[in-house]
Amino acid sequence: MKKTCTYLVVVFLLVSVGSTVLADPIVKQIYYQRKTTLSVPKTYTFRFSLWEEESGGATPVWEEEKPLHLSSSTLKTYLGDANSLDGVDFSLQLWVQVERKVKAGYVPVGSREILGIVPYAIWSEVSGSGGSGGSTLTGVTAGTGLSGGGSFGNVTLNVGAGSGMSAEPDSISIAPGGVTNSMLADNAVTTTKIADGQIGESDLASGAVTKSKLSAAGGFNGQMLGTDGASLVWQTASALTLPYGGSTSSASPGFSVTNTAGAGVEGRNSTNSNVGQLGTTTAGGFFSGGTDHNDIILGGYTGRINTDPGNENSDLYLSSNNDVIVKLDNDGGENGTFKVVNSGGTNLLTVDELGATLIGSVSKGLQMRTTGTIVDLETLGNDLGINYSTNRTTLLNVTGGNVGIGTDNPQQKFHVAGVSRFDVGVGQVHVSSPGGWPGLIAYSANTHRRDIFFDDSGISMGAGTSASPPEVSVRIYENGRLAAKVLEIIGGADLSEQFDVRKLSRNIPLEPGMVVVIDPENPGALTLSDQAYDRRVAGIISGAGGVKPGMLMGQKGSMADGSQPVALTGRVYCWADTANGPIEPGDLLTTSGKPGHAMKVNDYTQAQGAILGKAMSSLKSGQGLILVLVSLQ
Repeated sequence: MKKTCTYLVVVFLLVSVGSTVLADPIVKQIYYQRKTTLSVPKTYTFRFSLWEEESGGATPVWEEEKPLHLSSSTLKTYLGDANSLDGVDFSLQLWVQVERKVKAGYVPVGSREILGIVPYAIWSEVSGSGGSGGSTLTGVTAGTGLSGGGSFGNVTLNVGAGSGMSAEPDSISIAPGGVTNSMLADNAVTTTKIADGQIGESDLASGAVTKSKLSAAGGFNGQMLGTDGASLVWQTASALTLPYGGSTSSASPGFSVTNTAGAGVEGRNSTNSNVGQLGTTTAGGFFSGGTDHNDIILGGYTGRINTDPGNENSDLYLSSNNDVIVKLDNDGGENGTFKVVNSGGTNLLTVDELGATLIGSVSKGLQMRTTGTIVDLETLGNDLGINYSTNRTTLLNVTGGNVGIGTDNPQQKFHVAGVSRFDVGVGQVHVSSPGGWPGLIAYSANTHRRDIFFDDSGISMGAGTSASPPEVSVRIYENGRLAAKVLEIIGGADLSEQFDVRKLSRNIPLEPGMVVVIDPENPGALTLSDQAYDRRVAGIISGAGGVKPGMLMGQKGSMADGSQPVALTGRVYCWADTANGPIEPGDLLTTSGKPGHAMKVNDYTQAQGAILGKAMSSLKSGQGLILVLVSLQ
């Protein structure tokens, strides 16, 4: 592969006289050249830019635009002579982009080139002591703890291990443990030197604070170390001050009292004599509500929960703002029962240890009372009944499976095995088997019955005049044939067939009401009429005047199909022309010389085989729509 050589020369121009630093600003420019394939000699406008990326990128770090005259294929210039290079960070790797200005913007002149070896110069406009003088910097001397220096090279700060200093690429700090006791003079660290909360438990070694480190003069045996709010003092031991609050994190008890003769802890209210004890001789503890309340025993050697220390069968009353969990056990041979009663003693909830549940007082099932509405769930053999005392809406939401009624293997989201009934509005709809076939039986408000059933050959429908099964009056067969006793069409007034109709020209659009004739060039198709007394007359395009086809015939995908409904019989509006005189109701009509228009017949001999129908409305002059009774003759 042939490589293209590109020449890049970068030079910082530094101007100096002797060994004295010039006071004038330094001219910073980079000499740049590269080979091009541009036509020469010719003057171009170039844009030069410096990028941190070899390709792509959003914004250059520097750019300038200027005209240059090329006398050879080598482009030569000084970068920075049109726009200063001040502010460009040459410690980063940069790339040069050259672009030529055209009408549409700029086009690159080759790819970006790396900014290669650059002689960097450090020049001080003012050097020496006192901020003036202009002498030349000739060397650097390394002081204590430093190495290097001389006429060139780096100066290094030496931070060795064990010095207590920590050196990072951009900082120097005191290393952990760098300051020891031996480095601190007596009383050098005082309370004013330590901010509040700066010394925590993790900052003190075990045993670091000893009695010798604490000072509180005047203490004697039996006193405890405390504070008067301002300083540390010795205080006489006293009772626990209430209210008291505290917290701990320990596997051992946070508070422990041992009493070999009586209760470990007792609390008593002096107003109503309510008593609470923990750690009694007969049980874990109890709480008393006074003379008008039962007691509760917690714990004990049997693990009982009672309200009376002397009665193991006493009732239990629980009140909580959180969950209450009760475990029932029949180790004693009897079934345990959990009950919830109201203030009058009526059962609200009963649950035994075998899982039998009763809500309310309906012994045969489950009663739920919500906002004054009772829902009864009762088992009747293998059925489940749901009864409402007031009208409510039931929602059954099944997201993971099917629901079956009368079947244990539902095949759909809702599967009913058997007859079902729906009361809707003022009537009923039954999913049943009219005539022994699957179907629907409906009863209207007057109790008259209507049937739809699906047998092996099609669909049958019947509407009766009583609640008895009706006679079939409409039948749809599998092949699409429909049989009915009487067919009444209320959507239109003519019998039409679908035809493709050819236009005579682009200037005459096809419109409803136009007269059409047989197209001799396209078998099975029609075209607009344009001859008087044309025996090819076939009918009128239906739909004009708001009168639509009553019956539309055709066979999709065959010769008996098309896009235009053409009326062959019935009433239809038609475009007419008075070329043969005014048209009156009863006049025979035929084709006229005006495309798509009819006219009245004057020559009955010539009209034989060309009669379109009879006029049912009049037209005095000109052209317009008239109502026609189509009757081809």
